[in-house]
Amino acid sequence: MKHILVPVDLSKNSKEALRYAIHIALKYGAAITIVHFYSLLLKAVIHTTKDGYIEKSPDKWIQKRIKKISAKHPQLQLSHKILKGDAVVSMQSVAKSIDADLLIMGCQGVRENSKIFLGSTAGGILMTSKIPLILIPPRYKYTGIQHIVVAAIFSQVRDNQTLEPMAHFIENYKPEVDLLLLGAGNEEDPQNSISILPLITKTVHFEDEQHTLNVTSYLVQNPTDMLAMIRRKKGFLERTIGAKRTSGIRFSTAIPVLVLVGENL
Repeated sequence: MKHILVPVDLSKNSKEALRYAIHIALKYGAAITIVHFYSLLLKAVIHTTKDGYIEKSPDKWIQKRIKKISAKHPQLQLSHKILKGDAVVSMQSVAKSIDADLLIMGCQGVRENSKIFLGSTAGGILMTSKIPLILIPPRYKYTGIQHIVVAAIFSQVRDNQTLEPMAHFIENYKPEVDLLLLGAGNEEDPQNSISILPLITKTVHFEDEQHTLNVTSYLVQNPTDMLAMIRRKKGFLERTIGAKRTSGIRFSTAIPVLVLVGENL
């Protein structure tokens, strides 16, 4: 990982995502680019306070954080962009222009419903990003990566590049990695010839269809630093927090979610 893209909307969750990105960048010697998108009508971000509404300047907000980060970690390469337009529509082109290979962002934006795991912007970027991303839940504080849980319906992927980000984390952090194999219909698929299993320390198989309950219960019972999902058609991510999620299912987690991309939707 050489270049991390961190979209921010000046919310508290943006700060948490940026802090997480700093830890990852220091581990890999990666550069960080902070990007903020503003609408055609409003460049400043309006925040609600006890005393009413206040406006925050994106440039001042970002420059303040860059100054603090640079003072503490002068070896980090930091840059920023403030762009007009929609984050979901423009994120791919920004990532491509700076050759980013990882995106780290908060799950919740300004004034979004805290009871829903993903805000609208994060959800849109999740389903369209061409590079892997890590979603940081509100109030999360980085504590290292000693245990990763992979939730998947199939134990194979079509493209070896899909697994590269997780392989890098395993190589650098040496975590325990559990595979939660979900459902009874996860037999070998001839189109998915690359197995996840060489990366796995332990496999736990849940044969029923209560995928969300099984995953959330496992995370409660087993302290975990990262949940990994593979974005693919009919996969666990798509069924729970993606565009095709089953009605009535509400997924939530208090740990970062690594979304592996590259599979056909």
